[in-house]
Amino acid sequence: MSSAFPPCAQGDDRPAALPAVLIAGTLLGLLSTDVSACAVTKRADAVAEGQILIPDEMRPDIILHQGGNDRSGLEFINCPRVQRVDIESIPAMPGLTYVRNIRYDGQDYPAFGWHPTSPLIVFNLHKYSPGAPPGTDNTPFRADQANRIQVTTGHGGGFAMHMGLGYTIYSRGGPMSPVDPVMLSAVTTTPGFPGNGPMHHSLSFSLVIPARTCTLSDTDLQLAPVPADALLRVGQSAGEMPLRVKMQCPRDGIRVDLTLRDAVDRSNTGSTLTPVAGHASAGIAVQLMRDNAPVRLGSTWTPPLPHAGEQTIDLAARYLRTAGALLPGSVQGQAILTADYR
Repeated sequence: MSSAFPPCAQGDDRPAALPAVLIAGTLLGLLSTDVSACAVTKRADAVAEGQILIPDEMRPDIILHQGGNDRSGLEFINCPRVQRVDIESIPAMPGLTYVRNIRYDGQDYPAFGWHPTSPLIVFNLHKYSPGAPPGTDNTPFRADQANRIQVTTGHGGGFAMHMGLGYTIYSRGGPMSPVDPVMLSAVTTTPGFPGNGPMHHSLSFSLVIPARTCTLSDTDLQLAPVPADALLRVGQSAGEMPLRVKMQCPRDGIRVDLTLRDAVDRSNTGSTLTPVAGHASAGIAVQLMRDNAPVRLGSTWTPPLPHAGEQTIDLAARYLRTAGALLPGSVQGQAILTADYR
């Protein structure tokens, strides 16, 4: 009769040693139990970036900003070595609408926008584990539906894994407008390890786009002399001449609000400029006109949307007889034209 154990030596009362294979089998079983847990140790992936300043880029699909937690997001330990792990992530990103796909690093990423002139945003579920093959870190992420993917745990020691929700801001193509503060979130679970429970991603920021501004040129106008008898009565005017201010704009469609003010007296709401000191005339002032009517200094108007390149703001100037004695001589007024952009 054969025996699974080696026979004891004659006269030897010591117990027979267990075969080494049984000890190895016990250790292997314990190791397998430890590494299959894939337990979460950090369950919050929060990125708060505040105001993000991006350029008003006219070309499409240009990267303007990239953000995310990289290796500081969700954290797991004791994940199975070189195995596929199921991930389910449900987004909560109101206001975003799918626009188109953008190709990056050999993959198509769905791009979303907040409104017709907003920049575009794409998301990636970024995974890092030691020793993982190159090119396996990023997975496209949809903001409008559940994301069910698999990730491969790494080859390195400790079997740790990090996961975060990253994003990239792209130019839409054409003029863009800012995005007010937003909160974008998602809840991620690992169905194969239900004990981990839900894990949370959150992104918060606003997108600020400095306006591309039009520039106004300094303009001097010398009114032609007029005889004193052309301005005998208060309210009479004479010598009207066009005053054309040049404006240069970098692109079409910039919304510009214009305001004309008296350079000497900012509180002036009339149509005549306060005479600059040092000139010898009296009873006369320079009056500004727009659209064949006296202007109202300090008021704002919006011209038609300008085009790219140079255009003209059409005003006019003339002499106006004011109250008091008329004393012939020179008169000078100064105005400031400002442009505000939206």
